[in-house]
Amino acid sequence: MTDKKKGFSLDVALERQRAVLRVMRELSKGFEKDIIPHHYIGFGGFVISILFWRSKFFLFHLMPASSKCIVVTVILGGYILWAGRRIHLLNRFLKDLTETFENAGLRTTSGRLPSFISDRAVDANCRVMTLNSNKVSNSSFQSAKDKLESGFFGYIDKIEENRADGIVKIFYSEEDFPQAIDLDSPFGRPNFSFVVGNTRSGVKIINLIDVPHFLVAGSSNSGKSTFLRAANALRRLIF
Repeated sequence: MTDKKKGFSLDVALERQRAVLRVMRELSKGFEKDIIPHHYIGFGGFVISILFWRSKFFLFHLMPASSKCIVVTVILGGYILWAGRRIHLLNRFLKDLTETFENAGLRTTSGRLPSFISDRAVDANCRVMTLNSNKVSNSSFQSAKDKLESGFFGYIDKIEENRADGIVKIFYSEEDFPQAIDLDSPFGRPNFSFVVGNTRSGVKIINLIDVPHFLVAGSSNSGKSTFLRAANALRRLIF
């Protein structure tokens, strides 16, 4: 029996082309956002090139100029490996996200799931993920909040819907709010400052010099009276 040579496969060629384009896109994003660790890649290329030279690689003796080609090739390989790792992490991220949506039951009657658009930091402790809802209703997202938290999002602060654009934004954090904060004496803060609340980024402090007027609103048991007592105590200290 003789082995038949494989012919040209358009599907394989297109898949390879898409893989190359994905690498190029990741590299382009990396240079644009300045997130590529150039120093590590350059140092790694230098070390590998030295190892080639110390091993008396025959090309160094036949063609001394080949050492430059090897250095450039190794460094380019480092950039390609960096982009490949980014793609791998993104694929794993999207896989985990898809599994979370499936387990939360966020699927339309036609079988569509929400699709990922972006994920960015709002501050040091909070992030917002933007999704294409793909006709999944906002009520479905709200009902699935507990499953979304246990599956991927940690602690969800709020879920916003832009129905006109078909966009859903999930504000979340990996850290929960602290159960208690230290409301120390107003004497310990400068410029007549006092605590008005707590956020994931820390205690929120304002002062009567920069903001002399306040409007306090909120639901029952949300802390309005506590806030007013603190402000009134500071007013007595001042006046």
